Amino acid sequence: MVSPQFANEAWGGPSQTHRFLTDSNVDWGQQLIAVKAYVDQHHIHDCRFAYFVAMAILPGDYGIPCKLLPTADTGADIEVPPVVHGPVFISYSDLYGYEFGSEKLNPYQEFVALEPDAVIQDGVAVFNGDYSIPMARAMKHVSNAWRLRQNKDFAGALQNAETAVSIDPEFIDAQRALGRMLQDQGRNAEAAIHYNQALAIARTMEPSAQKEPANWINERLAEISKSAAQVK
Repeated sequence: MVSPQFANEAWGGPSQTHRFLTDSNVDWGQQLIAVKAYVDQHHIHDCRFAYFVAMAILPGDYGIPCKLLPTADTGADIEVPPVVHGPVFISYSDLYGYEFGSEKLNPYQEFVALEPDAVIQDGVAVFNGDYSIPMARAMKHVSNAWRLRQNKDFAGALQNAETAVSIDPEFIDAQRALGRMLQDQGRNAEAAIHYNQALAIARTMEPSAQKEPANWINERLAEISKSAAQVK
């Protein structure tokens, strides 16, 4: 493990460690005191924060006024507006998608191509401006859909899945959820359309990330094919 404090010049120094390593190699949840100093210095009272160590440590515990953005550890049940007004703070481990397992599952992937306005303690990127983060917004509706399905509220589950796809049709989890909710209602032809859209997205994922979603989707498509054969 290479500590960010001691990344040597061959790596480009501490500020470049995140380009090669992630998780605790870059981020130990050590930046909140520095983030608090930054927001105070810049008189920031409204912001958003995708923080790697939340929920174990919350920015609000340090007096940082940012509302959370969803991460793998916070869960998806965070309301994200259509437009997020910056500054937006993103831990490098979330920015580069480590926790999400694939670029296609990283709601912050579009920020990777942007030059941050500041970097705090080599671990938190700061982006000023207004941003649409559709996948982060859709995540709550996907989570709602599965929870409502578990509670036998199939109409509510379908509505949330439809909303998720309308927000971000390139979000594979939204397409999978909508396929499942349609299949539950016997609307197999429509379900197959969304399963196949999800499968097309899966095929663009990194090879190591493709197997689970592709297998799940193919199992659902096989169920639909079996059901159609039984009808005949």
